Amino acid sequence: MSGSLPPTRLFVGVFLALCVFSGVSGATNRIPSQAKSQPGCQQTFAAGDSRPTGGPGLVLVLSGGGARGFAQIGVLKALEEAHLQPDLIVGTSIGAVIGGLFAAGYSAEEILRFTRQVDWNSLFSDRAARQEQVVSQKSMLRKHIFQIRLNGLTPYIPPSLTYGQRILFLLYRRLLGANLRVGGDFDRLPIAFRAIATDLTRGERVVLERGDLAEAICASLAFPLLFAPFEKEGKLLVDGGISDNLPVDVARDLGAGCVLAVDVTAPLRRPENMRAPWEIADQVTTIMMRERLAALRAAADVLVRPDLEGVESTDFRLLDTLVQRGYRAMRRQLPRLQACLARMNQETAHPPDLLAKVALEGLPQDQQSLAGGILNSPLSPRQVLGDLARLQTRWPHFQFRACIRGDVTSRELVFQAQPAPGVKRVTLMPASRLPDSLVLAVQKPVNEGISLPALRLWLDSLQTAFQQPDNPLFRLERVQWDSASGVAIVHWNPGRVDAIEVRGNRTTRPYVVLREMPLKPGAPFSLREALKGIQNIYSTGLFYRVLLHVQTSGGRNLLRITVKERDYTVLQMGARVSSERKSQGFLELLHENFLGTATRVSLLGSVGELVRKAEASIFSFRLFRTYLTSRLRLYYHERWDDYYQAFRFQQDYRIIRRGFRFGLGQQIARLGLILAELRWETVQVTSRDGTFPYEGKRRVRSFRISSVVDRRDRLPFPRRGIYNRWFWETGSQRILGSSRPFLRLFLALESYHPLGRRLNLHPSVQFGTGDLTVPFTEWYFVGGQHDFPGLHERELFGRQFLKAGLDWRYQLSWRFPLEGFLVAHYGLLGVWRRPDEAIRWKDFKHSASFSFALNSFLGPIEMTIAHLFPEDRNLVYFSLGFQF
Repeated sequence: MSGSLPPTRLFVGVFLALCVFSGVSGATNRIPSQAKSQPGCQQTFAAGDSRPTGGPGLVLVLSGGGARGFAQIGVLKALEEAHLQPDLIVGTSIGAVIGGLFAAGYSAEEILRFTRQVDWNSLFSDRAARQEQVVSQKSMLRKHIFQIRLNGLTPYIPPSLTYGQRILFLLYRRLLGANLRVGGDFDRLPIAFRAIATDLTRGERVVLERGDLAEAICASLAFPLLFAPFEKEGKLLVDGGISDNLPVDVARDLGAGCVLAVDVTAPLRRPENMRAPWEIADQVTTIMMRERLAALRAAADVLVRPDLEGVESTDFRLLDTLVQRGYRAMRRQLPRLQACLARMNQETAHPPDLLAKVALEGLPQDQQSLAGGILNSPLSPRQVLGDLARLQTRWPHFQFRACIRGDVTSRELVFQAQPAPGVKRVTLMPASRLPDSLVLAVQKPVNEGISLPALRLWLDSLQTAFQQPDNPLFRLERVQWDSASGVAIVHWNPGRVDAIEVRGNRTTRPYVVLREMPLKPGAPFSLREALKGIQNIYSTGLFYRVLLHVQTSGGRNLLRITVKERDYTVLQMGARVSSERKSQGFLELLHENFLGTATRVSLLGSVGELVRKAEASIFSFRLFRTYLTSRLRLYYHERWDDYYQAFRFQQDYRIIRRGFRFGLGQQIARLGLILAELRWETVQVTSRDGTFPYEGKRRVRSFRISSVVDRRDRLPFPRRGIYNRWFWETGSQRILGSSRPFLRLFLALESYHPLGRRLNLHPSVQFGTGDLTVPFTEWYFVGGQHDFPGLHERELFGRQFLKAGLDWRYQLSWRFPLEGFLVAHYGLLGVWRRPDEAIRWKDFKHSASFSFALNSFLGPIEMTIAHLFPEDRNLVYFSLGFQF
């Protein structure tokens, strides 16, 4: 029986789309729709089809433009308020970042929060976040100004400032789950998405529609000289803005009905803004694209160009201002956009007699009227599919199709219903690897009698009920239907890691990579653990880039870790100048991955006016798969210091140390370290005239147990974190052959607390003591610009000391390219030659100082003025460079 609905005027665009629509489902978790053409039907749609394969209606095109691209967030916000969602987003460079997040399901407000949390300037560094390193790595402080990586004897010239791992990880954190849920098919995202990149090998534009979403965005963002090219399927992908900064033509090629283009392209740079190589490259690219860009702007139906006058593409500080400007620009263009959408339909309208009516067939007579309330007037393929979905939900024991039939003079759209086949049995694969509760839930409706469409709805509801946000691999994959036997085979991915493989490791042993990955074969997949593993692997410092892919086949999940290794032979040079220690320089040759075991082997030589040093060391951050660490150092150290009595200079003296240290320790994850160390030294103290009271030569053989907890977020100038350490050391005469037995104990506690965005509070306290047999060379020495301002370096010394300090540090707000700080310090110090001396208040010295500091690539540059009281002495210090 046929229930005829009121004739509805349809647009020929819908009609043509229906005629050519293929009916192929884009979702693997759907039962095949059986959307085959029926007798008399020119084309058939079935409930369960995902989305039309015809050209998208509204396509949003987002250009590149660096920091100016934040204005696109405001555009998205305005579209959300107007309830206008694009069918497809095409993005280039920063447009790919903003558009990719929106396509993955993030709202404009969520994207704004994300961009506020990111320190965008820090993304141009390859250094791993300090918090992710094990403590033994943190002890290897940076001291070089310049380094050269060597490939054999050939210097390695990096292709860019950074490989972009930091921004890749930021995107991984937000997009890996969405990417795994859609199997790397960008058409199956909440909004279809395309990222534009440029292939350096062929000089061609590349439209990325599959693969890893975060990696596709990074490839689109990889501006030459700033970010290294992204290697993908034999292509070297870089910034899409080089070939197509406003990809309106891509939208047209995909059949867009209405193109909304947001252009935030930066204008030509002024001469003062063309200092860095990548800034010059950006200028060249902008010049080359000017003529083409004008044509692309003209090809858009609606063009949004926010007022970004005076905003540089590298200025990331004006986030909220840019968002507001983008929002206002889009609001002004909303009438034009709505007119474009209306025109998209009106221009293709067909005389109503060519599509005479919309009808419904196959439902019982008493339910025809109910169906009329469900159906919309279909104006687009998407609405037709929506009507089919609503009909299927209301009557799950029927199967629904939409059919176009008739001739040119009396064409009609008919929704057809027919009784659905019953499911006799459901087989869940692989049942042995799935929760019993899921197996029972899948079988339950079969015992009560269920149709094939109803089973589909039931499985969809189970997928929602059993969804695991941290495990996107645990999902319904597909359903096989055997109509002859009435058996449905449900394939459900158990979400377990079946195997892990490492690729790209030419030198590094696989276990070095695998030990950093918390996920193990046989364990459930976890987004949190996978992301932690990526961070851990990158924090080893062995790789330029770390990628993670999941390959699913037959319900088995292969986790593939792809790394790009560094060149591990490194030549480092550094220098430091200070008012206390004069000038000093060093040269170090090291191998960072000896025998592929992440073991660091180093030869270092240092020379200065007051110091000489030669050292060979071998340092393993982690032994095999454990958290054990070991270090061996053989050294010759020589330094000159000034000797003071009653704050007056007397003479200088020299301490020479020869020997070795061997330590073996246990790291507590990335929090702390406990280390046992053997020290074997010969120590000699001399002076120029032989009158220094502590001259002599002695053997120092000691055993030390120490512990370090280091949670500082960065060095130098930490913003937050703690740095606590202690050691107990005993010199053994009987067992180790030390000249004298002795005992020492030391404790130091420090913390850093941000007070707002610019102010930082740094309290500290240190205490050390030793018995009466501690030799002079093992006493505690205090004083100096960074230890206790107001004293000369190592001016006071004794077997016991107590020191406390409080720093207030303010970060300057300026446009100077270097971070600037003002630091106020107060310190309290007591030093005693004998540990049995009474501790009296009058023994304590007080220090007040004020410093100006810059954080430069040469190291910290610091000027300090200090006052010591009650001695009423003023000192001025200057230093430049890293300490070593």
